[in-house]
Amino acid sequence: MALRVARRVLANHYRGERRRLALADRLRDSLHQAVPPPEVREPSVVERAVERLGSDDRELLRLVAWEELAREEIALAMGLSRATVRVRLHRARTRLREAMAAIESETDAPVVQRITPPGHDSPRWATARRGTEETS
Repeated sequence: MALRVARRVLANHYRGERRRLALADRLRDSLHQAVPPPEVREPSVVERAVERLGSDDRELLRLVAWEELAREEIALAMGLSRATVRVRLHRARTRLREAMAAIESETDAPVVQRITPPGHDSPRWATARRGTEETS
């Protein structure tokens, strides 16, 4: 009696497995027909410059840009001090700028310009508001 039950349990298991595999095949075929393959595009200057950087620089820049982590969070995630993260981030950004400049000089790629945020029209220091001057 126990062998018959075990045999039927195994038969049900194998039958269910065949059904799941057949369903997966049908879904894979229908998905391939419904979604066209992605278009291949030329990588941007920034993407090519990031690929030229070392793995440590790439990881640090991706944590800042894509994951939007603060320096404290990056320091915690990487097991570094905040000061070390600050220095490495500065150096990685400098190397990224240099790599982008090298790519732009090699090709006819458009020059990437720095965008000044609103309210920062002048590179000079802001003047003090009226009434806040020091008196002697």
